[in-house]
Amino acid sequence: MAKLKICGLKRLEDIEYVNELKPDYIGFILTPGFRRSINRKTASLLKKHLDKGINAVGVFVNDSKENIEYFTKNGIIDTVQLHGNETPEFCKGFDVPVIKYFNPQMFDKINDYDTDYFLFDSGTGTGKKFDWSILPKSKKPFFLAVGFIRPHLPFVVPQKYWDMYDHSEIEIPENYILKSGNNIPERALTNWSELRAYSGIPEQGPLDEETAKLMIHGYYASVSFVDAQIGRLLKALKEEGLDKNTTVVLIGDHGWNLGEHGTWCKHSIMNTCLHSTLIIDSPEIKTPYRCEQIVEFVDLYPTMCDAAGIERPAQLEGTSLLPLLKSPKAKTKGYGVSRWANGFTFIQGQYFYTEWRDKDERIIERMLFDHSNDGDENYNVAGKEENKAIIEELSIKLLENRGANYEK
Repeated sequence: MAKLKICGLKRLEDIEYVNELKPDYIGFILTPGFRRSINRKTASLLKKHLDKGINAVGVFVNDSKENIEYFTKNGIIDTVQLHGNETPEFCKGFDVPVIKYFNPQMFDKINDYDTDYFLFDSGTGTGKKFDWSILPKSKKPFFLAVGFIRPHLPFVVPQKYWDMYDHSEIEIPENYILKSGNNIPERALTNWSELRAYSGIPEQGPLDEETAKLMIHGYYASVSFVDAQIGRLLKALKEEGLDKNTTVVLIGDHGWNLGEHGTWCKHSIMNTCLHSTLIIDSPEIKTPYRCEQIVEFVDLYPTMCDAAGIERPAQLEGTSLLPLLKSPKAKTKGYGVSRWANGFTFIQGQYFYTEWRDKDERIIERMLFDHSNDGDENYNVAGKEENKAIIEELSIKLLENRGANYEK
């Protein structure tokens, strides 16, 4: 699955798949001190669908207070999601429920925390629990966006999820140390500054082996924890009799480095950051199956429109996956595009091609991986003469498909 590899975009619109355009257009600019600002045109499109009679429950954004107030006052969102480190003054004045993250230290293990977030009323400070029974009673179509922070850092989940894995059996990746002759540009990797902000993590250099194993263990525990929370959600849906006529989409922000190429977290152009979770359960699916075709998150907007019987906006850049849901024999467009900083990746078949361009559109660096014999992306083969033709072909296709409003 292709997308922008940063969690801010996802939490920026926790409904990221409702976005209809590629990441160069939606108002998310990657610069030092980058801004996070939802495109109001996209938000207005969401409101247009809501005005057609679809209930939106729990649609979250993470943005400036000015924008949040704009969205709440115009009925575009009904829940605000915050990181938990905002000032008390920032949190005042919202007339919708507010979500704050529970954000303790890295690797803490707790026994009295059984939900990934909690709702509270910003006016009274009292907790809230979503009342599922209002959905079948309303007898109206509904849209429910639910965001779980795990397996985001820090890896803090109840002890029982840590206990599911034998720490002594956890191994660091085979390519934890970069292969000799890898030719991978430094700009393609990450210094994982996000992780280095936590106590116990070195400001420079690699993690020692035991800390690396603890990171992997914590990630496994966090995934199992959120899996259980998703199960609770699906169980409640079934208990209310809504599971047979509701399309459920499970998506992740992005991929995640667990020591591959000596890196952690995301903020990288490598496939470990690019490959993300996508699971769809829909009345349109007669026989569940695992699809190996290339799709993008921008494909979800037209897919959900088709599944819900909603007219598609004219400017969509994605392709509906509804044919894939109906038949394993259906085919997608066969490629995906992703971006990190000023590097773009084009994926087609076995090839993962990346190029970096300067402000004058001159290519300053390239990277090519052949997943037919190097699925772990250990060797950049862009410099090999025998790959010259395929590189030129992929570069042309990348320029044609990187987005209608590409920003340099």
